[in-house]
Amino acid sequence: MLALHETSLDLPGFLAATTPLNPGMVLVGLAIVVLVSLSARRRSRRMTNASEARGSEQAALLRQERCHIEDAEDAMIRLEQVSRELHGQAGTLLVRLERAIRDADDRLARLERRCGTVSSPTLRREDGSEVEATLRSASI
Repeated sequence: MLALHETSLDLPGFLAATTPLNPGMVLVGLAIVVLVSLSARRRSRRMTNASEARGSEQAALLRQERCHIEDAEDAMIRLEQVSRELHGQAGTLLVRLERAIRDADDRLARLERRCGTVSSPTLRREDGSEVEATLRSASI
C-alpha cells in the first residue's frame, strides 16, 4: 500500500508545501468546509425567519389598516346619522319659527283692525338718531 507522503502531486504554489498529504490537514479542511456550510445554512434560516417575520408584520399591519378603515367607515355612518338628526331638528325649529312669525303677523293685523292703523315703531340707532321701522309680513 502506498503511503500518502510518498505520492507526489503537482499542486500549485501555496499547496505545494503540504505535499505529503497529512490526514490531520485533510480533517481540518473538512471541518472548515462543514463549519462554513453550517454557518451558511444558519444565515439562510435567519433570513427565511426574518422574511417570515416581515410577512407576519405586514399581515398585522394590514389587519390594523383594515380596522382603521372600518373605524373610519363607522364614523362616517355615524356622522351621516347625526347630520340627518340635526337637519331634522333644524327643520322643526324653522317650522316653529315660521308659525310664530305668522301668529305675530295675525295678531298685529287684528290689532290694526281693532284700533285702526298702528303707527310704525321708532328705532334708535347707536349714534342716537331715530329710524322709523316698517312692518311687513314675511312669507317663507
